Amino acid sequence: LSIGLLLSVYIPGLGVIRNGARSWIDLGPIDLQTSELAKLGIIIFYAKFLSHEERRLDHIKDLIVPVILLMPFMGLILAQPDLGNALVFVIIFIGMLFVAGLNLKILGFGGLLGGLSIPLIYDYLEPHQKLRIDAFLNPNDPSLPGNYQVFQSKITIGSGQLNGRGIFEGIYHQYNYLPVRESDFIYAVVGEETGFIGTSLVLGLYLFFLVELINTAKKAKDDFG
Repeated sequence: LSIGLLLSVYIPGLGVIRNGARSWIDLGPIDLQTSELAKLGIIIFYAKFLSHEERRLDHIKDLIVPVILLMPFMGLILAQPDLGNALVFVIIFIGMLFVAGLNLKILGFGGLLGGLSIPLIYDYLEPHQKLRIDAFLNPNDPSLPGNYQVFQSKITIGSGQLNGRGIFEGIYHQYNYLPVRESDFIYAVVGEETGFIGTSLVLGLYLFFLVELINTAKKAKDDFG
């Protein structure tokens, strides 16, 4: 089902391109990014696969099948192209292997190997992917894509000070000083309108949510749960 969702973006009249990536399907009132649902699918899929009683993750050879099973997801997402979500899938994959009992020596070796390979991988990236990395490494250069948005988000959050400007009273996002405010940067809007108190409440709720998730996971009746 998840792979089918990722392929659905290529259906004429259904799949649409947003910000240079064919990651969305047009559902009329809204656009749906299919990789978001595929994330849930891959979690359920790997939970079932890794919970098998005879599954072991003690040697590098034990990772061959799990990595092969990840490839269709990664290939379809990178083809969109969506490097950001591809990295999220990798993090989900590693996290689930860790919870399933992956040998920490393998995890450490993989992290070291991945870090050392970054300079080699960089040369083979697409131009827009290189720009994203350059922007991350040079956050104070507003000419690089994305940095203006990040810079403005910091100003927007800071303008809320302690109590905020008030609900629906934000100036920076209403007058488009914060260009993309409805996606990852909704937190900046919260910061401007509710201030330090409101943003602290949001972070506190996320912490509570995380603790509840961990407690629920501990109560699961089996490894799949």
